[in-house]
This record gives sequence, C-alpha cells and structure tokens, in this order.
Amino acid sequence: MLVWCTGISGSGRKEYVKQAAEYCDTKGRRCTVIDVGDLLDEVPEYVKVGTTRTALLDGNEDVLRLHRLIALQRLQQLVEEATEDDLIIVSTHACFMPSAAHVRP
Repeated sequence: MLVWCTGISGSGRKEYVKQAAEYCDTKGRRCTVIDVGDLLDEVPEYVKVGTTRTALLDGNEDVLRLHRLIALQRLQQLVEEATEDDLIIVSTHACFMPSAAHVRP
C-alpha cells in the first residue's frame, strides 16, 4: 500500500509520519517512510548546486527540475522494490512554488 502525506514546512509532518510508521511496525506491518526532501539531498554531488535546500529552491529553475527528476526516479525505484505487503509512506512538502520568472500576471 502506498500512502502519500503532504504538509507545509514546520507542520510536524516528519514526526507524525515517523510515529505512524513506528505504530504500524508494532502491529506487525512493515512500514517504510520515504521523504522526498531526503531524496533531494541524496542527488549525486556532481549534479548538486548549493549545499542547502534553500539554495536549491532559490536557484536555477532548470537545475531544480533536474534535482526533482532524479529524486522522483529514486522514489519510483524504491516503490517498485517493495512487496505487495509493504506499507510505504511518502512524505513531501505540500507544494512547490514556481520562481518569479514563471509566474504570469
């Protein structure tokens, strides 16, 4: 089963998801949490621009798109590796704001 959890920064999403996974584990249900932000952090060094998530989000839109593509490909791989009995919780920010260059009046 795949569960998608979203929330804005500072909402406590990571802690809630972690607690839910721990609860499932105590009930005998294997549960894996995949945090999209962590996947973005795992993008290979040769692709990374900047050392923080803020630098990435405030940087070049094409580089950000590439980071997201690599992270989502890794997410797809992790989901495909799971068995039908696995519970996977994907945790991600609620939205991604476009850069000012992409906002139309």
